[in-house]
Amino acid sequence: MENRSEHLLEAYFAHSLTEAEAAELTSLLQSDQNLAAEMRFRQQIARAVQDQSLLSGIENQDWAKATIPPAGSGAGPAIKRQMWSRYMYAAAAVVVVLVIAWLYFPTDSRADLIASQTAPFPNKMAFKSLGQDAQAVPPEVIQAFKLYDQQNYPAAATALEQVASAYPDIVDYRFYWGVSLVHIQQYAQAINALEPVSISQNDYQTVSLYYLGLAYAGNQETDKAKTTLQRYVNAPDGVTYRKQALHILNKL
Repeated sequence: MENRSEHLLEAYFAHSLTEAEAAELTSLLQSDQNLAAEMRFRQQIARAVQDQSLLSGIENQDWAKATIPPAGSGAGPAIKRQMWSRYMYAAAAVVVVLVIAWLYFPTDSRADLIASQTAPFPNKMAFKSLGQDAQAVPPEVIQAFKLYDQQNYPAAATALEQVASAYPDIVDYRFYWGVSLVHIQQYAQAINALEPVSISQNDYQTVSLYYLGLAYAGNQETDKAKTTLQRYVNAPDGVTYRKQALHILNKL
């Protein structure tokens, strides 16, 4: 942008345009599309700064001062009037960075809470302790649970999904698949895996409520998370992860 156009824009936002400069800027805006686009962009920033009431929300005093326009028309030192628009852009940029940081790097995020309370569940499949079982266990099942025992949850989740699909009548496989998904924070998929277990008569029915509650919480289904975790806490055999479940309930 030419120096003259930049000067006129800064003077406009500093409220220091003379009548002749105002007429000159109007003419340039009509003939220069790039300048007009720049003007609209800066006006949007100005409105955003004012709408967000930055002065009351920014603790850093230097940033807060940058949001204060010159009092009146042309009041205040000339250097402040000329630099105000630049300070305004800097303040707006800071706000954008803070908002992004809040969205993507929350200090006490739900994801951190759930991850910290996701306890490993031991492999209790009968074939692990019995060795040579009367009924041969398919090799893909053995391999899937080896990955699970190694806590290689991404690979275990993939392998156990295939196993659960191949043997839909064995609810146990769905449970371990769901647990693996919770560990890798694939919460929507974990819900699909664990919901059938939570309403079954399987030995894993109660403990599945704990992991299903975690999955609901991670999937932002807060009411279902509270209800499910409370069901786990209230269950007579809901003991192993009761402390973790209560901790999450207190935080939700």
